[in-house]
Amino acid sequence: MTRALALVIVFASAAWPVLGRAEVCRNQDWLPVPPPPNYEPHFCTTRNWVENERFNVSGVSKYFTGTRDMAEYMLHDISDAKAGMSHEAFIAYVEKLAAKVGAKRVSEPGQTTVFSRSTPQGTVWYFAYELSRGTPPYVHDFSLYTMRETTFPQEAKVRKVSPRPVLARVPAVFSGADCADPPWLVQKISYYARSECTVFDVGAADPITLRIDGDKSGKPVVLTGRAARTIYSPIDPSDNDGSRLARRVTPGVGVRNFAAAFKAAGYKETGTAGNGYWAYAHAPDASGDFWLLYAPSGTGDDGLSGYWLMTLQVSPPKTCTTEIYGVNFDFDKATIKPDSEPALQKMKALFDSDKDYKAEIGGHTDNVGDRNYNRKLSGRRAEAVKNWLTAHGVAAARLSSQGYGDAMPLVPNDTADHRARNRRVELKGERCSSGAR
Repeated sequence: MTRALALVIVFASAAWPVLGRAEVCRNQDWLPVPPPPNYEPHFCTTRNWVENERFNVSGVSKYFTGTRDMAEYMLHDISDAKAGMSHEAFIAYVEKLAAKVGAKRVSEPGQTTVFSRSTPQGTVWYFAYELSRGTPPYVHDFSLYTMRETTFPQEAKVRKVSPRPVLARVPAVFSGADCADPPWLVQKISYYARSECTVFDVGAADPITLRIDGDKSGKPVVLTGRAARTIYSPIDPSDNDGSRLARRVTPGVGVRNFAAAFKAAGYKETGTAGNGYWAYAHAPDASGDFWLLYAPSGTGDDGLSGYWLMTLQVSPPKTCTTEIYGVNFDFDKATIKPDSEPALQKMKALFDSDKDYKAEIGGHTDNVGDRNYNRKLSGRRAEAVKNWLTAHGVAAARLSSQGYGDAMPLVPNDTADHRARNRRVELKGERCSSGAR
């Protein structure tokens, strides 16, 4: 089985056309000749943007950035391999196609054959991948590609506007007339439309952690509050499964669009996070402290299957008591294990998000073992957590610790799962009343 790389053809218009799946597959006018005898189109795709895509020209690596179209062809009768072209005939065929558009071959013919031509818009690269079978080999199917170098497709636009206070109803999921674009959005990324809106609380147990570009302190911004989120999905519902990719953009295009849009609108505190997939801006206002966020709702090899835009209204944690799981200790000791770092960082985030927040650290166990011993051990472990927090920047005056042993179970200690739930660390706000949660 052999694959060889050769050619696809290009439009000659002043600006590259952006084609959807139906246009690429059904409108074959861009091909200078019909498919060769015994072959038929199988499927087509368009990528509005690919970045740093690697390919080889006679053993030299090159990196491409721009748009990419592909059309795949198969034999009418796949059981009759000999109905296909030989490798030599296929190379001769694509050589003629290249000559008709003025493209020159830039590699040796063979498994990889590459053509290119220069235009005012940039270099156009032509490739073809062939799949050969049989002895001697015949071309069973082949894919023709056009790759056009172009500039970044900036679409998203936002504006500086007073964000609206987030709706009071929580949680809420709605669509239709009640589901709207956020007021700060001027222009979205094309090929995606509103599909659903949600309102929810971002709680202390799972806050959003961001970093500001250019902030030399390196300290994260930890956010809790109420969020209004609008979800955008592909306009073509049949494209949701990722087959026959049409106008989806790559995750990198999405985040760069909104990162650039936030800066262009004049927001001073901006950044990207989430492995480079999130973009956000700080938008404080007289009516509250707001953050504007973009993130993908689904990614994959077929591009961005959706994205969401969020307005987050910052507020301190609403709960009186927060259970923290994942703080682990050496057996029968108060030594914190290294794998506790994520849970400890969540605890620290509560204090970072509200400088007036003070809390008691409570250690809790299940009912296995001696009750008095468990109470003392839980006290030492709560003190160890307090020491970790003070060592990581939380003032000691904001902390106290107490060991409760098995005196305050959340659920009966009658199953292994229930006992695991009762083994926990709790943060109880200073102003919480006795017994409040």
